[in-house]
Formats: sequence, structure tokens, C-alpha cells
Amino acid sequence: MSLPPWHAEIVELHDFFQGWLGGTLPASDEVYARLVDTQAPEFAIVTPGGELIPGERLLAQLRAAHGSRPGWRLWIENAALRFTQGGLSVATYEEWQRHADGTVTGRLSTVVFRDQPDTPNGLVWVHVHETWLPEAVQRRGQP
Repeated sequence: MSLPPWHAEIVELHDFFQGWLGGTLPASDEVYARLVDTQAPEFAIVTPGGELIPGERLLAQLRAAHGSRPGWRLWIENAALRFTQGGLSVATYEEWQRHADGTVTGRLSTVVFRDQPDTPNGLVWVHVHETWLPEAVQRRGQP
């Protein structure tokens, strides 16, 4: 069963992050284009700590971070489409991370997508807002 485009985009981009930051993907411009090509020019992210990072800065930080998280694991749970209208969609998902030291953290993310047919799933990321999940939930220790 295939995922709807919004869900596939969330999973595939986070699979990219896993490979890029874990160092299993080649550090080439062609591979990095998976992120660049699906980020709207006005993209911004609000981190769980409340910092607003413009897309251009985030792209530079992530480009430089290739291979910086060996032994790190990233996965998505509970993705849900919340709204879609006029070429815009809003979805939420949990992003879970197991760090090399065994620490597990989770965040609830909200993403705004805009339709763009020339991308892998027909969408670009316009905005993401992340919030830490409660500590009791973070310690549950998934995959």
C-alpha cells in the first residue's frame, strides 16, 4: 500500500536526513538536491527551543553536517493530514530520534506544504514548527 503524497514526503525526507546525517549517503550536490529541491524559497523552521531558522541558513547547516551523527536513528510516527485547501496542506507528525548514547527524544512537528508538481511527491516544505514531546513520552525507547 502506497502512502499519500504528503505522508510519503515526510517519510522520504526524514529517510534522507537519516542517511545524510548518519553518513550513509554520498556527500554530493546531486544527493543533497533531495532537500534543496523540496524546500520553498521562503521556508523557515521553528525549533523545539523556539529559534526561528530561515531555510537558507538551515540548508547551509545541514550541508555541513554530513556524517555528523553516526549511530543515530530517526523515524516518524503518527503522521496526520490536518488541512488541505487551495494548494496548501498542513500535516502533523512525531519525529523520534535515538542518539548514539541511547537517549531517545521526540518532537511533535507541524508542516505546511505547498503543491509543486516538479518535486518527488508534488510538494514543497513552506514552514515547520517543532515542539518537544513530554519527557515521559520521550523515554519510551522505540526502534
